[in-house]
Amino acid sequence: MNNASTDNSEIEILTTNKLLEGVIKKHEKLLENYKQEFEELDNRLKSLKDNYYSQKKEKDRIIERCDVLKEKRQQLYHQAEQALWDFIHKSDQVDRKVQDDLMASFKKVRKTKNIADEKEAIDNLNSYLNEINSKDKSLSKIISLIQAKVNEARIASEEFFSIDGTDIKILEDIHKTDKIINEIGPRHEWLEKRIKSHEEALNYWSNQYNAEKTDVVV
Repeated sequence: MNNASTDNSEIEILTTNKLLEGVIKKHEKLLENYKQEFEELDNRLKSLKDNYYSQKKEKDRIIERCDVLKEKRQQLYHQAEQALWDFIHKSDQVDRKVQDDLMASFKKVRKTKNIADEKEAIDNLNSYLNEINSKDKSLSKIISLIQAKVNEARIASEEFFSIDGTDIKILEDIHKTDKIINEIGPRHEWLEKRIKSHEEALNYWSNQYNAEKTDVVV
């Protein structure tokens, strides 16, 4: 009777071990799948967040740069206008019509809305100035100053028009990136919690399994 009772106990323990092995394998399999998906999502999420902050930084840089270029352009044209007024007032040899044409040409330069029109207006202005300079070399210094300021303003305009509006496209990209982050974020968080839960369960059932094996040996 005692031998039969012992055999039954061993069979019961062996059966329990088999059940525990099944439970452990189930958690191991789930952990393997969850960890694989989590790693893929985690890498993607990190990349998306890096892109998100880079895009925001670039958008802010463009907006700030556009403001700087607009201010620079305005300041340079103001300086050129002041030099032009000095030139007109100090030059007795430039007749009134040429003076009016010069100012009209300069105003057109400042009012342009795109770089092509601005370049054309600057070319017209330079034509007037070069013609005057060819007739009176004593005006070369102030004419060179005016042209230098206008040219610097043109360079600022070229850069401005090359980046103006690109912040809007970047903002669209930011919204798209943010949308994807919000879409995969919950799944990423869920997987993280499930992995932790299954690791705890696996640890518990592994301890139970080891305890049962110890009982069999004893």
